Amino acid sequence: MENKFIIVVVVALFIVALMQLMKVYDIASMIKGNKFEERVTRGENAFNANMLIVFMIAYFGFIIWLILKFGMNGGLFDAASVHGEKIDSLLLFNWWVILPVFFLTNAILFIFSWKYSYKKERKHYTFLMTTD
Repeated sequence: MENKFIIVVVVALFIVALMQLMKVYDIASMIKGNKFEERVTRGENAFNANMLIVFMIAYFGFIIWLILKFGMNGGLFDAASVHGEKIDSLLLFNWWVILPVFFLTNAILFIFSWKYSYKKERKHYTFLMTTD
């Protein structure tokens, strides 16, 4: 029990030290006048945006491969009871509901990240809300 506590404390202190190091890096870059946005070229940004689409296709392909290889029940064994069969059918129904939503939301996430990647010439609009 004591060893687990020490491990948790060490990991927490490592995370805090890492956060402090990042703050020092940010302050040093502000003093030097370096701005990260100015160092990224349009080509690098376009490459990263296109790689998001490649990653999305690979990610979806991997998920589909897993489903085809192990089945919709995730490779579980046959149920040992009647109640187990009902639970397995409920799990299968859940997969049929969850997977289309999963693919749709992740596709929207990746496509919008690609479509609205940073472009210097793009105009942004500010909507002012006035209270009467």
